Amino acid sequence: SSCEMVSENLGVDYFALVPILSRGGPVGVLVADNAITGRPIDSADLEMLRLFAGHAGTAIEKARLYTRLVEEKTELERVHTELRNNQQTIIELQRLSDLGEMTARMAHEIRNPLVSIGGFSRRLLAESGLDDPRRRQLQIIVNEVGRLETILTEVLDFARPLTPRIARADLNGLVRETLESIAPEREGLGIALALELDDTIGDVSVDSCLFRIALINVVRNA
Repeated sequence: SSCEMVSENLGVDYFALVPILSRGGPVGVLVADNAITGRPIDSADLEMLRLFAGHAGTAIEKARLYTRLVEEKTELERVHTELRNNQQTIIELQRLSDLGEMTARMAHEIRNPLVSIGGFSRRLLAESGLDDPRRRQLQIIVNEVGRLETILTEVLDFARPLTPRIARADLNGLVRETLESIAPEREGLGIALALELDDTIGDVSVDSCLFRIALINVVRNA
């Protein structure tokens, strides 16, 4: 009806407009013009044009759908690649985190006996005479222990924060062992220590390694 109306309004029967439709609505217009040949456009021609316009509308709709699917596929591939990269990054970060925590734990475990070694070696060095043949070796031990303590401190400063590992432990026993490990260092400075412990405390929940380090720092700072 719209085609006939257009032709009637134009006063000719060799010109027609046929809308190209899809399920989403109109997507274009098919123009038929026999102005050169002057052959009239009859109902059969219009029906053929409508049929062709219908196929054209379906083709355009499918082409647009295909284009949209390609774009969505490309976007999904990009997102998938990004997620995969992020997952790999998370795995690497977790490995680094685990490695950092293990390194910090090892540094703490090494530092405790190292403090004892340094303290006793300093005591032996202080008690040795100038003519003692062991004095040079003791001085080397003291120097190397000091160097290792510096390295461990740098490692611990880099690895913080460390996740505490809480367990039940004898608090008084921890205090005695820790203060005994640095006794040579304290005595070498001429510092006396009066220890007063409450024997009713018993076991407490504590990270023994971190507690030793904290107590050593408190005593040294004092």
